Amino acid sequence: MKIGVTGATGFIGSHLVEALVSSGHEVRCLARNPDRTRALSDLPVRFVYGSVDSAHALECLVDGQEAVVHVAGLTKAPNPEEFVRVNVGGTERLLSTIERYGRRVRRFVFFSSAEAMGPSVGGNVLTEDSGLRPSSAYGRSKYLAEQSLSNLGQRMPVTVIRPPAVYGPRDQDFAILFRLVSRGFFPAVSPPPAFSLVYVKNLVAGICKAIDHPQETGIRSYFFTDGPESTWTDFGAMIARALGREPFVLKVPVFAVQVIAAVVGIASSLTGKAGILSRDKIREMVGSWVISDERARRELGYSPSFSTEEGVAETAAWYKNQGWL
Repeated sequence: MKIGVTGATGFIGSHLVEALVSSGHEVRCLARNPDRTRALSDLPVRFVYGSVDSAHALECLVDGQEAVVHVAGLTKAPNPEEFVRVNVGGTERLLSTIERYGRRVRRFVFFSSAEAMGPSVGGNVLTEDSGLRPSSAYGRSKYLAEQSLSNLGQRMPVTVIRPPAVYGPRDQDFAILFRLVSRGFFPAVSPPPAFSLVYVKNLVAGICKAIDHPQETGIRSYFFTDGPESTWTDFGAMIARALGREPFVLKVPVFAVQVIAAVVGIASSLTGKAGILSRDKIREMVGSWVISDERARRELGYSPSFSTEEGVAETAAWYKNQGWL
């Protein structure tokens, strides 16, 4: 199948392109910066240079393709308006381009997030039908982007992927946590909330299954996870075992995290810059994000090939080999 992928040079997008090529698909990649294509340089893919802001680049991406996977989007931004401009506006421009130039496109896959649903209420496990109640600016932008899919869903299958926290090789955000553990220190929220994780290789395997799975016209959403949920304490212990360390665990009470969130929010508003930590991101760290991938297992035959322990070990080894730790 001929597949166009936005966000192809990013953390998740690059792993997805590798998996699609390995499965025999012909892939065309949207890339903003030629300098970021190194991870894909040995693959038989075609690059279209530009962003979701470029009408010409989007036209070149979708022309002649049979499927389009929209991974590109902001996960960090200095203000809610920027999330909306890129995550909602970019999606709407891509959909409009498909309507005008994507004559052969017969499957659209949208990369959303569990944050479009918001944390589980009362500790209940989230399913795809739990309803959308985003609690962050990022989550709201993904929620709004999902709403724009309805017209396209009337004429072709549209698949929405809502992953929980994603970790793995090439990820820069979780690398900070691995780096702290490698230096003998691990901060943990107390009491530790439960949450679901997905190793990037499990995630892209699930997306490939969704692309190949026959689907009627309409919109269908899926969760993919590693399986059993974790806590920050559990996750930190896995990282420590992978690195052969016994870090000092600093238990940070929830109220202290809330104070940090307020300070980060003020700093971001004053500087106009988006950091790795945001007020929304810190607030989400104390929420419950346990989700069920039962629908993907039942309908797509999804089964994670890697446990979280195995995924963490592979990630730690990659970070060490790249000199990130």
